[in-house]
Amino acid sequence: MNLLYFKLNSGEEIIAPATKVDIGWHVVNPAILIGMPEHKIALATWLPYTTIQDGGLIPSSAIMLTLNVAEDMAEYYTKWINPNSEDIIKVGADGNVLPK
Repeated sequence: MNLLYFKLNSGEEIIAPATKVDIGWHVVNPAILIGMPEHKIALATWLPYTTIQDGGLIPSSAIMLTLNVAEDMAEYYTKWINPNSEDIIKVGADGNVLPK
């Protein structure tokens, strides 16, 4: 699986490890990018009320753009997905900071 950036037709920006399948992309642990003040970006669990963290499909028809993730963003995602990372502040889908 490659870590990829997806710009969805809905406007959402997602990064996730992904594998191309016939009708789209199979993703696991997808994170939504949230714009923060001062041109910073935060990650939040995408669709936290579902089981997509275990894996799910984003159909090609829902995707506007797919790109490789920059090395620094890949490093940030790797730290974010690791629940033991002390240097990452986690933000919920509502934009509020989650407790450590």
